[in-house]
Amino acid sequence: HLVKGENDINSCHLYSSADTRGYKHRDGNFYLINFWRTFPPENPSVTPHLCGSHRGMTIFWRMLRPEFVTNYQYPLNPDANTLITVGAVGCEEEANKNMLATKYLMANCFKDFCRRLSMVPLSDNELDGFGLDISSEMHRCGINVRHMGFIR
Repeated sequence: HLVKGENDINSCHLYSSADTRGYKHRDGNFYLINFWRTFPPENPSVTPHLCGSHRGMTIFWRMLRPEFVTNYQYPLNPDANTLITVGAVGCEEEANKNMLATKYLMANCFKDFCRRLSMVPLSDNELDGFGLDISSEMHRCGINVRHMGFIR
C-alpha cells in the first residue's frame, strides 16, 4: 500500500494487510492498529502434510514466520489468497508469489535446516535434548514447528 503523512509530498510503500488501520490521535501522532495479519499466509496447496480446514480458512492462522519473510527475496503480500484481493490489480501475481514462497520454504529451507542440524555437535546430556533446541533452530530457519513431522 502507498501511504503518506499530512505534510508529505511523496508517498512510501507500507507492506501490510488491508486490515491494518492508521489513525491520527488527538495528541497529533499517527498510530497503526490491527496487526493480526502482518505476515503472509502459507499457501495451503503446498502443505498437504498438514490437515486442511473447511472453506480454506488456514490462511488466517498458518502464517509464514518473520524470519522467512525477512530473508525471502521478494516482498510478500499478507492479503494473498484472501477474498479481499479478488479482482484487485495484480491479485493473481501476489497469489503466485505466495505459492512460490511457500514452495521455496518447503523445498529449500527444510534442506538448509537439516544440513545445519546435522552439523551441530551433540552433548551427552539427554535431559538437555543433547544440546539441541529444535524449535529455536527451526524458527531461526524460518520454519514453523507445525512442520516438524515433515522433517522425518
